[in-house]
Amino acid sequence: MKNKIECLIAPCTGKTVPLSAVPDEVFANGILGEGIAIEPADGKVFAPVDGIITSVTDSRHALTLMSANGTDLLLHIGVDTVSLAGEGFCLHVALGDRIKAGQPIADVDIALIRSRGLSAICSIVVTEPDKIENIEYHPGDCIGGKDAVMCYTVTGKGAL
Repeated sequence: MKNKIECLIAPCTGKTVPLSAVPDEVFANGILGEGIAIEPADGKVFAPVDGIITSVTDSRHALTLMSANGTDLLLHIGVDTVSLAGEGFCLHVALGDRIKAGQPIADVDIALIRSRGLSAICSIVVTEPDKIENIEYHPGDCIGGKDAVMCYTVTGKGAL
């Protein structure tokens, strides 16, 4: 595969923060990979790339995706939101669905998450960081489904 530039579109509207600011050691220490997080302003969630849904947790708070360029991604909504057992999460996609960047994929009750004392921060992580290079982060305010929040060169496996 020839190297390609891939950009992650903001999965929600809000303010981007580095993964190191996520109040969860696994994300903050980069254990799952390279990425960025967004402190959401609302509960609308959008596809960050063109690709396919490769897994959905029973609690609906996390999805894995494979981009059209073959990049494996984790989209994780909130911290410890698995404890909600799906309450407050309404997905508009399912396992195996093809998605387009900017497509609405979920509605999340951010107020419910926060009322339970949990963080609603939304993290998007490239789970195979050895397959990307030249990472550029786009800090600041972002509009979900529209603004690029992270771009990189894909050097790994082939496209879908």
